[in-house]
Amino acid sequence: MSVAGASARLRLFVALRVGPAAAEVLAGEARRLAEQDPALRLVRPADMHVTLQFLGDCPEGDVAALAGALDGVAAGTPPFTVGYAGLGVFEDRHPARHLWAGARSEPAGSLAKLAGDVEQALVLLGYPRRQRPYVPHATIAKLQRGQVLADPTRRALEATPAGQGAEYGREGVSVLNLMVSLADPVGYAYKNLTSHRLGGA
Repeated sequence: MSVAGASARLRLFVALRVGPAAAEVLAGEARRLAEQDPALRLVRPADMHVTLQFLGDCPEGDVAALAGALDGVAAGTPPFTVGYAGLGVFEDRHPARHLWAGARSEPAGSLAKLAGDVEQALVLLGYPRRQRPYVPHATIAKLQRGQVLADPTRRALEATPAGQGAEYGREGVSVLNLMVSLADPVGYAYKNLTSHRLGGA
């Protein structure tokens, strides 16, 4: 697994990493569901994250400018807390490909504000605005190609709507990351290219 060569394009996104303790709780919920749903392929705890902005394929030469923009966003954002609660899928994307836990922040609105600040900073660099409303979440499992969610998973989605109910995990957030998606033998893995402390710490 390696980052593409100097002349290649990189598949980039901006995200918050899910910390180890919360990721293990989320992974436990994903394993429980997968026991009754063969369509689910589990996301490795180390790869769990909350995407703030997906950029897609970008020239490697953009990384320095992106890092500078994210430095500015991070410096103006105080650390906050994120809790993961409820389950969701994007029903408007056919077929649904990801099972995720909703993410909610404290103070309320911190995640949405950070995502908006990231979007605005990237628009100033010439990147387009997102095409859909922002839904904060952490993907915990992906559907095997050509399969659909089993009934037990559907019932779990109905019983625990995203962002509601007891939290699977809760953690402080203090680092914003520019990340790259890398192909590997089991799908994709994710690597930090640059990291930026919230509040300028």
